[in-house]
Amino acid sequence: MTKNFLSQCVVGLAIVSGAKAQLAGAAAASFGAQNFDVSVLWATGKMPSQTVPNSNVTISSSQHFSCCSEELGYQFARTAAGNLWVEYAHFELGGSLNANIPSSGNRDLETETLGLRFAVPVAARLAFFAAAGGGEGEFHYPWILQEPMPYLLSHSTTHGVFEWGGGVDVRLSKRVSLRGEVRDLVSGKGLSGSNGVHHVVILVGVGFHF
Repeated sequence: MTKNFLSQCVVGLAIVSGAKAQLAGAAAASFGAQNFDVSVLWATGKMPSQTVPNSNVTISSSQHFSCCSEELGYQFARTAAGNLWVEYAHFELGGSLNANIPSSGNRDLETETLGLRFAVPVAARLAFFAAAGGGEGEFHYPWILQEPMPYLLSHSTTHGVFEWGGGVDVRLSKRVSLRGEVRDLVSGKGLSGSNGVHHVVILVGVGFHF
């Protein structure tokens, strides 16, 4: 199963990377500028154990992965301190619903935000950045079907989300870089595996620059 999952992710990464790269390249040509970037990222995050409210049902903690999250950026200003970008970010994280009673469902989340990124070049091929944005996401929460016997399921809900974080971009060439970052997706309490309002996501991937 793991081998098949990784194979699917690699294929998906190649397809999405190519499509987004072509889109950004066309946009850059239209604007007559070379200040677009596209990143395709692998996401991972820790989902802690949870107790379903008003019950003794416990959902197990686990580490979860997703492929592929993505970001699109356009640099619109340069300052002495760094560069300002407008950024669209799409994050996904998949989580199972394993509990101490029979269960079927998930703790997945998927968010889309629009915001700003501030990047500080510290060397010819190295830049650190901070980012923040807002939008909405689809989250899941558990509920118990009581009859004929207790059974754990999940509902999906749409909720507003604020995201912020930072990372590092390392250029391998003029067009390609490696990117790593951490984002905190802040939404409603108790959604998609969180006991509070925070969903910390670690992302690693490839950036394409135009």
